[in-house]
Amino acid sequence: MINSTDPDFRVCQISFDTLLEIQSEAEDRGLATRWTSVDALRGQVKEEVVVLESLMREIQGGSVRAYRCLLLFSKVDGRDAGGVATIDPEPNESYRVSRWQTRCPVAVGR
Repeated sequence: MINSTDPDFRVCQISFDTLLEIQSEAEDRGLATRWTSVDALRGQVKEEVVVLESLMREIQGGSVRAYRCLLLFSKVDGRDAGGVATIDPEPNESYRVSRWQTRCPVAVGR
């Protein structure tokens, strides 16, 4: 688990386009924690900002294989209801340093 004092802890808003990028990367890497396709994501998630929170890391062979994040989003067909899902963003070092911090520049709760 990633707690609020962890350097990888993030709670942030990301754009719908960023979510599509994360989904495409997860598809390319064959990660299971994602939507089955971009079309499936588009069918469930309203095209607006979503909230992403880092939840846990999967470590394999001493290095991070994947981050698991919670997503809070408005549903396409939900008037007052939202949705919660998990997704695994790309864990490589360049992602962590640049893209992850660009997407979520401020850690909340420290």
